[in-house]
Amino acid sequence: MAQLTWSAIEQQTTGGRNGHRKHHEQPVETIERCAQKDLTRRGLDELIGDAALFRFRLGGKKRLWGFRTGRVFHAIWWDTDHAVYKTEKK
Repeated sequence: MAQLTWSAIEQQTTGGRNGHRKHHEQPVETIERCAQKDLTRRGLDELIGDAALFRFRLGGKKRLWGFRTGRVFHAIWWDTDHAVYKTEKK
């Protein structure tokens, strides 16, 4: 990933040409309430401000969550069980 541009990272998809984006921004207000509280407890809500979080999908349920400032990614959570943003199983 370190060798790729942000544009190249954001263009990666799952399931081929018509798949979903693997790595993308996620509005803070859409993540689990306990994760939002953790951001506040750690003072990261003020640092992030109005910016969205960014998540990397790294296989299965594994996600790396953080935020971007310019070209730099700041990691916040290593989420091995898809707990920061829960989805309904289809």
